[in-house]
This record gives sequence, C-alpha cells and structure tokens, in this order.
Amino acid sequence: MYNGKKIYLRNYEENDMNNLKNIMNNYKVREFLTLNIILPFSSNDQGNFFKSIPERRKKYIYDFAIVRKEDDALIGGSVVKNVDFKNSVCGAGFFIDEKYWEHGYGGEAVNLIEKFIFYELNIRKIKLEVISNNIRALKLYEKLGYQKEGILKKEIFRNGKYLDLILLAKFRE
Repeated sequence: MYNGKKIYLRNYEENDMNNLKNIMNNYKVREFLTLNIILPFSSNDQGNFFKSIPERRKKYIYDFAIVRKEDDALIGGSVVKNVDFKNSVCGAGFFIDEKYWEHGYGGEAVNLIEKFIFYELNIRKIKLEVISNNIRALKLYEKLGYQKEGILKKEIFRNGKYLDLILLAKFRE
C-alpha cells in the first residue's frame, strides 16, 4: 500500500469490481481513457479483469485501486504497464471518478505511482499517453513535471472524430 495525505493506493479487491464498473462506464470518465477496448464494461468483464490480475502481474502490469482515506471509497485506478527493465522505461495510466475531479486526488495518485515506479521498480522514465481533449490532465501532468515528447495525429476516435494522442514523459531526478 502507498499512502498519501488524502488517498492511498492498494491492490484491487473483489468487492471493488461493481464500483469500478460504474466508474469505467461513466461517459465523462471513459471519454478520456486510451484503453483499446469496447466500452461499456459488464459485470462479467469486471470479474474477468479481477481474475486476470495475477497473470497481469507476471507480465509486469501493476494495477492499483485509488482509495480515499476519509471513507475508504474507491475513487479511481491506475496501471503501470509496458515495463521495460532493460531500458528502464514504463507506461502509466490513471482515471478518477468524475465526482472526485478537482479535489487534488489525481495529482496525489500520480505522485504515489511515481514513487512506486522510480523507487520500487527502479525505472528512470515514465511515459503517459493523453487524448488531446483532456485539458485537465494535460495541465496536471505539466504542473507535475511531465514534458511533451510527441503527438500521434488523429490517433484516437471519440465522439465521431479523430483526436490527437499526446505523448508525455518524466524522468527520475
């Protein structure tokens, strides 16, 4: 478990799956997800995800529940993926339930994941992919020291149009 001031990160638990499904199926949340899957998620999909976590760990994919300290509510999730120990790079992704936006939880979650990546996995570079219309996330990542490394033009299809995918990165200091 990784503790912050307002949140902590932990492994997903089976009783998280219904709440996770509800968060992932919120239109405003999933609009910004770069997942290459068909949404909405069903209860069966969430059950399959939970069952796959041990296999995902074997492939160096680390899934974390983002939990609010004051009431132990699941408010989002994070994934560390594409871990390349040889080159010391990995990818990460985050999502927060819409009702918890603008409360500082996202920034704290990013900081906690950075500690895991930089100091537990000993990785030197974190890569993020952000859909160009996710202005809130782009501002947050810039504030936290992520720098733009590139743009994949018209890479993501959302709401009837193709959007750019912004590539960001941060190095361990």
